Amino acid sequence: MSVTPVYPSAPWEEPRAPTRCTDFEGPVDFLVKMGVHYDFQTQATAVVVMNLKEDNLLTEAIPLKGDTLGKILRFLSELSPHYLGSIVKCLSAWRMSNAQEELSQPLDFTGKKKAAGKKTDRGGYGDRWLLVVDYIYVTALEPMIKHYDGNNIEPAVLDDLEDAILRCIMSYALPQSGKSDTQMANQAHIRDQFVSMLKHISPYRMKPISEKLFRYVEENIKNQSVVMTALDGTRCVRLTTQGQFMEGNHAFLNHFHANWKNWVVKNKIKEQRNAMCEYLGHVLKTATSASKENQSDQWKKLVWAVHPNVDALLKKSKGAPFLFPVMSSILALHTQDFFTKNVEPLLEMVLAPQKEAGARTLAFESTYTLINAACTKYNDGNQARLQKLISHTGKFMYPVGAKKTPFVPNLVHMEQMAHVAQAACLADPEGAFKAILQPLLQCSITEAHIVALIAGTHAFLDCIGMDVEDSSVFADPALTYHNEFRRSSLAEARHKKREAGADDMLSASCLSLIAKCQHAVLSGAHPQVGNSMMEAAGARPAQTPPLWALKAAVFSLHAVLPSGTGHMELLRHVASYTVHADEGLQQDALRVIRYVIENRPQYRADMAHAYAKFLPAIPASLGSVVNERLKFFVEMLKLWRDQENGDEYPPLREYEPKPESKVIDPNRMGGIALLYLCSAQPSRRELAYEIIELSRTIYERTSGTEVPPRDLFAIIAAYEEDIVGQSTYERSKLVPSPDVPNARKASKHSLKEMLERTSSEDQMMWSHALGGLVSYATGEEAELGKTIWESVVGHVMPALQELDRTQATDPKRLKRFHTFTNYLTVAVAASDRGDPAELFRTVLPFVRGTN
Repeated sequence: MSVTPVYPSAPWEEPRAPTRCTDFEGPVDFLVKMGVHYDFQTQATAVVVMNLKEDNLLTEAIPLKGDTLGKILRFLSELSPHYLGSIVKCLSAWRMSNAQEELSQPLDFTGKKKAAGKKTDRGGYGDRWLLVVDYIYVTALEPMIKHYDGNNIEPAVLDDLEDAILRCIMSYALPQSGKSDTQMANQAHIRDQFVSMLKHISPYRMKPISEKLFRYVEENIKNQSVVMTALDGTRCVRLTTQGQFMEGNHAFLNHFHANWKNWVVKNKIKEQRNAMCEYLGHVLKTATSASKENQSDQWKKLVWAVHPNVDALLKKSKGAPFLFPVMSSILALHTQDFFTKNVEPLLEMVLAPQKEAGARTLAFESTYTLINAACTKYNDGNQARLQKLISHTGKFMYPVGAKKTPFVPNLVHMEQMAHVAQAACLADPEGAFKAILQPLLQCSITEAHIVALIAGTHAFLDCIGMDVEDSSVFADPALTYHNEFRRSSLAEARHKKREAGADDMLSASCLSLIAKCQHAVLSGAHPQVGNSMMEAAGARPAQTPPLWALKAAVFSLHAVLPSGTGHMELLRHVASYTVHADEGLQQDALRVIRYVIENRPQYRADMAHAYAKFLPAIPASLGSVVNERLKFFVEMLKLWRDQENGDEYPPLREYEPKPESKVIDPNRMGGIALLYLCSAQPSRRELAYEIIELSRTIYERTSGTEVPPRDLFAIIAAYEEDIVGQSTYERSKLVPSPDVPNARKASKHSLKEMLERTSSEDQMMWSHALGGLVSYATGEEAELGKTIWESVVGHVMPALQELDRTQATDPKRLKRFHTFTNYLTVAVAASDRGDPAELFRTVLPFVRGTN
């Protein structure tokens, strides 16, 4: 028997039943039959009603996680990859049915009060009602819309969704007089989520979205807020010159060509005129790297329409920076002869000192457009002209040799400068390095070092034809407006260079400069920001120039290792960055370690030893992190094992440090592995056992000696049966009625099988097995016993303290007891090679019961 749900009544309404939607077809019937649609309607409307009277942050008041509505949304989210169109239709129908009165009113861009007599405020809660409805709607739909693939939402439904998104972006961005800070924060949050939805669907709907946005501009050209908001919306639309996405560009070009003089030349509102020119430059810029077949008539038509007016506009604006993107794009789209004659004076104008940060952003973006065109499209082989242009860029872009630095680059400027240098290095590595990067490397300015290290590393990698992911310094979402074009054009230039078979190489002096700068940056930045280890709370450290510099220096290890410091200490620092509080630095460090293992065979052993030495320093409280980093270490050892002998690798350079070890040390690896064999978690013990096996395999393949070491692998191979048998026998003596047949049967099992078991009885047997393994190891190989002692003894006391702090009813107490037992057993077994008195002093207070 089905029960029709009843909506909760709003403060001004009688109780009402839900309106059943009868126009659903296909998969929506599935949602209706399951009752999900009606459950969502009921719960969502209830949440709206309960949150009308309070002026609070909706993200705190309506978390949408553990409540009934949150469970419904999670269920819908699981269905969204298969029923996205139906879910969008259901949610949109709920939004329209609950806010039809508000949504039927046209947007009021005048800011005037509503005429008296029109009852559109739902008893005084109209604005809040619509706000909460939109919050629930966009919070529910935004994660699901990521599954849109261009075909899984009906065109009519998608058209309505676009209208809703654009209407909300416009309405929540317009000035709202009389609103509290909380209301403004709610509106900004909702608008950001709608913008995120627009970004997901825009690649598939370029033309209609562009048409709708510019309709807002055309109909409200005299309203500055509307125009600026619409132009901001266009930044969400991906602009490109490839395939179906060109439709959106063409729509913009047609609008702009028809309204060019009214929107720019005759526009008396300075902010609008500036924004229009900046956006025009942004759109035209995408054509500068397009092939001739993709440069349609719209591009050429607009270039020839705009070009005659540029000089007049330039004089009228007195060379204002907002014209730089337009001028540089038009020049890059003009003829070869025209570009060659005018690029140098325009570049000098663009790179003239700018006081405002926004003006510098436009100037550097225009610089990249010109340099990229000069190095690719208009590169006719005249090397002298190209070198002169690159030298000009290095001289004016950031004159670090001046008595006073003209400005301190922000993150946007640093990325732009790095991309300019990369584009120049692709065309002339040595010349660009000397003209642009060398002054930056040799100065004492942190921001200049960041640019030079990242660009110089990319220049080296481009020369050897290798791709790596970019440094996390430039992973900030705020950089995505312009850098998509720059990154794609650089990738295309790299591809063309490799197809042409260019064999340019950076000289030893260039790499030596990078190494010296690395040493200076690491020496200064590591003590400031390098020791910030991640915590369980996950707080992210502040993004500061020292942290950016440290990330840039770690990234530059792809090119060279500095010799000015002990390289083992440096590699241990890199290992420690894998658990740094900054997630970007973590990823940078993990990528560098992988690169060293894969491409620098001279330092593989040193890198493995440094990483293994750091592993025990990861706090036990970060249990999942310990597991992840152990898995990563096993992956790196497998990567090393699978490398084919005889591969060609970059040679060891004369200014790089000499390796400490040429082969892996199985005893050192065994000592670290034994530490994790003491864990009560079978998954962690399995990883530790893999480390023992992989270390032995790698040693045998790389050492060149026929004499095998007496490592843990050898001890297990020789004494495994005795160790397993003794551990089960010793354990059997501790129970009143030992099951002798089962004990004998267990003795036939391997250590691998034992470490996988989790029962309390099996944990105690495993502890005895560890003791037996260490006893044999210390008796056979004194150095191995010493390594085991040094690895484990420092963990006995912390494990005992953690056990002492754990309540008897805590489910974790038993695991912590077994971990402590394992540590203590191994330490006692290895004490002959250490200091037994130290161990005795550690546990004595607890034996006496004083703690």
